[in-house]
Amino acid sequence: MTRPFSAKRPIIMAAMAGSFLGSAIWLGTAMLSGTFFFGGPAGIALGYLVAAAFLTPIAALGIVLFGLPAAEAVGDSWRAWWVPIAAIIMGAIAGRILYSMLLFLLWQRLMPPGGFVWADPGVIIGASVGLAFWWFERQWRIVDGARRAAEGEWDERTGPDGDIL
Repeated sequence: MTRPFSAKRPIIMAAMAGSFLGSAIWLGTAMLSGTFFFGGPAGIALGYLVAAAFLTPIAALGIVLFGLPAAEAVGDSWRAWWVPIAAIIMGAIAGRILYSMLLFLLWQRLMPPGGFVWADPGVIIGASVGLAFWWFERQWRIVDGARRAAEGEWDERTGPDGDIL
């Protein structure tokens, strides 16, 4: 069994990497569509840094609320080919939910029901955070599994997640 709330779990790294990657993708789509409201290179860089830094704690909250339970549900299937695709989809859905909650808390604005738009900041950033969490979680499980095996925490009858083989 993995340790669900281990301090070494890659929540902060995934939140930072996903937020900065997602903000870059979102900024690129906003600039291509003409909806970006900052002018000049300094404004673009400032907008990017502010958006990514502001969204990092929200991404970490999304990982705690959605990513950790999903990682526990996946269990020993984390090596499967479909897990990164599921992480992107779940991240997009979770990002949309958290973005809707953020808009409501800041401006009391409700998102229209059923309005799932791919260019939505919550969808783009959530999908990149989901992908980043999958990547860092995968690396963490590999390292944690090797460490636990070296310490003799399990034997040949049990797998890395403690399940009897």
